[in-house]
Amino acid sequence: MNKETSLRDAQEMLMKKGKKRGMLTYKEIMNSLQEFDLSTEEIDEFYEKLT
Repeated sequence: MNKETSLRDAQEMLMKKGKKRGMLTYKEIMNSLQEFDLSTEEIDEFYEKLT
């Protein structure tokens, strides 16, 4: 599995979790991102996709 696919999977999981609960914490988001070596730009893009 490549980095983009794994990141996409993490994003989808967070979106489902957020829709179910109506919110996500920064801790949940950061825990999902910590396994990826993301640049600041990539992190910003990730947050944009969640909104």
